[in-house]
Amino acid sequence: MKKSIILGIALLLIVGSSLALGAEALQKNMIPGKAKWFIHIDVQKLAQTKLKDVLLGTSGSDFSREISEIEETAQISFFEDISAVTAVGMGMEDEKIVIAFSGNLNKGYLLGLLMEEESHKEIEYGNFVVHNWDDDGYGAFINDSLVLISESKGALTRVLDTYSGKGKDISTSFMGSELDALSTDMILVLAADDISGLVGEEDDFPSAILKKTKTALLTLNEKNDRIKMKLSMDTDSPETAKNMEDMVAGLRAFLAMGEVVDPEWDLIKSLKIGVNGTKVILQSEGSMDEFIKVILGLDK
Repeated sequence: MKKSIILGIALLLIVGSSLALGAEALQKNMIPGKAKWFIHIDVQKLAQTKLKDVLLGTSGSDFSREISEIEETAQISFFEDISAVTAVGMGMEDEKIVIAFSGNLNKGYLLGLLMEEESHKEIEYGNFVVHNWDDDGYGAFINDSLVLISESKGALTRVLDTYSGKGKDISTSFMGSELDALSTDMILVLAADDISGLVGEEDDFPSAILKKTKTALLTLNEKNDRIKMKLSMDTDSPETAKNMEDMVAGLRAFLAMGEVVDPEWDLIKSLKIGVNGTKVILQSEGSMDEFIKVILGLDK
């Protein structure tokens, strides 16, 4: 099983059988409390939106290529067989990412592929079997409908320990209360406990503000062909929160000029930001068509 498959799955996030699947909410008991970030995509909810067809129809896109490679390798239909994908970052390095797939996984076929690998090894770990291939490929089936894949044995076993109750999960950490308040109809949930560590070395104004940002929680909700977006962040000081408010206000004013997008879009008109001490909450709502145009970078 190629290393590029694991890397390809990660690119999706930054993104079996013919049984019908239901939507799947975030499994908090699988995410270690000390995770640096995670992203959860409800694939079945995504599959019911226009966004799926647009992403697959974008010729040569990373999304389209990686979906095709996953389907070919695993002999599944991604949007029919996969119910959710969750990526967990146990560090800022790519090697410390653990990807979880849930759904109809064609487990027997995947295990058969592993058995054909000369480098394949089985490692007993508690009640689980960790599969290793090509030195830095690791995977484990938690059950028939949930599999973990990573380039780090340590990161993968941390997730296994959390799922087994041997370690604290995300409910007890930096935003457990906010996660508890989430509805179950989210397409996407993304959280990070330290945004500053994800910004990099850029020194422009937005990056300078983000480097002073601590935790962040982004959610996308779709209902009746409309998208609701909410981003909540905790900064290092009330001054930073105010600077972020000014930055968003400037962006909204620029967009209202109509040079980039239609200022009458609901996504633009509904854009609002609230500040309470060090906390910043950004919200917007608009049609799926507007959201798709923003994602694809299209003009009005």
